[in-house]
Amino acid sequence: MKKLLALLLAALMLTACGATKNEPELFPPEETPEETSCMIDEAPTDDEPTRCPVGSWMLAASPVVTDEQKALLEKATAELVGAQYTPVAYVASQIVSGTNHLLLCRVKPIVPEPHAIEKYALVYLYEDLEGNVTLDKVVDSGAWTYLSDEALPGGWYEPSPVLEGEALAAFEKATENYIAAALTPIALVSEQVVAGKNYRVFCKVTPNLEAIDYEYAIVNVSADLNGNATFGLIEPVMEAWQEVSEATVAEPIGEPVGDPIAPAQG
Repeated sequence: MKKLLALLLAALMLTACGATKNEPELFPPEETPEETSCMIDEAPTDDEPTRCPVGSWMLAASPVVTDEQKALLEKATAELVGAQYTPVAYVASQIVSGTNHLLLCRVKPIVPEPHAIEKYALVYLYEDLEGNVTLDKVVDSGAWTYLSDEALPGGWYEPSPVLEGEALAAFEKATENYIAAALTPIALVSEQVVAGKNYRVFCKVTPNLEAIDYEYAIVNVSADLNGNATFGLIEPVMEAWQEVSEATVAEPIGEPVGDPIAPAQG
């Protein structure tokens, strides 16, 4: 009888082991699907690649726009007239039945209008499984680019979108005491050499106050020759239906470090 029980137990253990081997473990023992998040501000790294469920927006590991991403934008806007779209930074992607792409672009109206102004905008593209690309929507930031047509002294110019070195240090120092929202830098959109340097940084905004109802913004930072850094204008990137008061656009919520700066007119 004891031998029969031992054989039955051994058989049950073998069956259990076989089932475990054939069913892949989707999450480590210490994690559950509920604990595994894939927020848009959590970019993957070489050390910690992020495993995202289908349908999650994923912040790009690098803002540099690749030739493939440029081709997608060109394909989506090829038949559009009235505006020119120039990619500045690749922001995020979303895997659906195909892929949604989010890019920060410079949008310049092509009209015989002397007051037509080039502005920054978020451009959403949809790429289906067959490689077809369509322009889903454009969210106009209202923020002028201020870029000079020529390399003029004191003019704004477009550097690499990767925020690093002196620009990153200035951004971190200028925003370290800002408590109204967490500002996650995504891309450096422009620089201006003055008595020091001015920077415009595209950021993801995680509000700490209800008064802030936008998700992205262009933050203006000024660094002097002595290593001091301040920030002033926060220019929200919002849906067209969202109303923003002039005070909200012109000044950050809360107390910035130092006086606000206004971008030069070129």
